Amino acid sequence: MSIKNKIPSFIIAAAIGASSLATGACSATTPASTTTSSEAAVETSILQTVAATVEEETSAMQDAAQDSGSRITEDQALEAVTKYLKENYAVEENQGEAPCYVESAETSEDEIVVVYRSYTAALTFFRIDPVTGETVISELVPGVVDQETPTGEKINIRDYMA
Repeated sequence: MSIKNKIPSFIIAAAIGASSLATGACSATTPASTTTSSEAAVETSILQTVAATVEEETSAMQDAAQDSGSRITEDQALEAVTKYLKENYAVEENQGEAPCYVESAETSEDEIVVVYRSYTAALTFFRIDPVTGETVISELVPGVVDQETPTGEKINIRDYMA
């Protein structure tokens, strides 16, 4: 897929229109099929500029996410998992008599593990990358499935951070 297909058409149209107005090459009655080579060159130049800008902004966003100042903390992970559970499963802590809780299980440089214990005693593990926020969810049900098993569900926990 060319970069032109990735850029919204209104941005291309605005850029080409602004360029054409600046060069006096645009006419309201000029059909698109009569594009001259100089207009095509201007369009190509604009597309290259827009593509370079998009790449720079994407790279800057990725760098910002990997900045040590934006690492997810254990407290942020706990709050975000709690918010995720409330939004997606209507989970409230301490449902009735059965113990129900969210707590941090492990924290290392590469991973934060948050565990949710439901009122059924099932354990749901949220394995969070503290840099990217990518989260893999797995479950363990004592007495039924005694081995942690991936649910196949993957989220970005940053989507649930305040």
